[in-house]
Amino acid sequence: MLHIDQLMFGWSTPIPPYIISVAGSVLGLRCTNHARSSNRSGRWLFAAAIALGGCGTWAMSFIAMLGFGIRGVSIRYDVPTTLFSTAIAVLAVWIGLWIVLRRRQKFVLPILGGILAGLGIATMQYVGLRAIRCGAHIDYNSALVAASIALAVITATAVLWSALRVHGYLAAFGASLIIGTAVSVTHYTAMLSMRAHATLLPSSLTGVRSVELLAPLITIVAVVMITLTIVVGLAEVVPADLRDTPTRPDRNRSGSVKSRGAV
Repeated sequence: MLHIDQLMFGWSTPIPPYIISVAGSVLGLRCTNHARSSNRSGRWLFAAAIALGGCGTWAMSFIAMLGFGIRGVSIRYDVPTTLFSTAIAVLAVWIGLWIVLRRRQKFVLPILGGILAGLGIATMQYVGLRAIRCGAHIDYNSALVAASIALAVITATAVLWSALRVHGYLAAFGASLIIGTAVSVTHYTAMLSMRAHATLLPSSLTGVRSVELLAPLITIVAVVMITLTIVVGLAEVVPADLRDTPTRPDRNRSGSVKSRGAV
């Protein structure tokens, strides 16, 4: 069995992904907070799925995966499979949030949403691992796979519970620290389930190297998070009654147009 290195860049490898996960979780929880109170909840729900599923979960996992290596083996990544895993993460979180925010019940539906979102996140994780192209045979430890799936479900349930319960800034930050830790533990449990074996068959590797993915990945994640930060920041400073005011003018009973705010 070949030696697998999860921390090719040292013990600092998990720190940037963890920070990204926490930042994405903070933005996602603020978006869900606005989704609960806004007349335009669908947009906020999608933004929350992008923040939690795209940045808080997928970006964390994939950036951490760039520190993965197999001794003596070249590794490349299949881009279409990688992008597909991104879509799975966002869709899974969106479904979970939709269940708990659109069908509000205290116990049953958050658990159901957590199970569905957690299974989606676990699927994202292993689809992402399928994007790895290397000159070795990869298989998985069944017990660790089961543990990673269970952790994904628990993490997703905790995220959805936080989406319903967390309101203030400090509470969102505290919850995000826990979410970031849970996402990181889930990711590395899945990564530890991998086992690499030497193969006698020659392999022609397709895909791109991790260093070729790093710059576009960081750029896209940074643009998404900056955009979400601006959107959430503007929503925090603009009063709710002005954000949700219809753009069309009011009409009085006689049919004449009356501008809002007129005496």
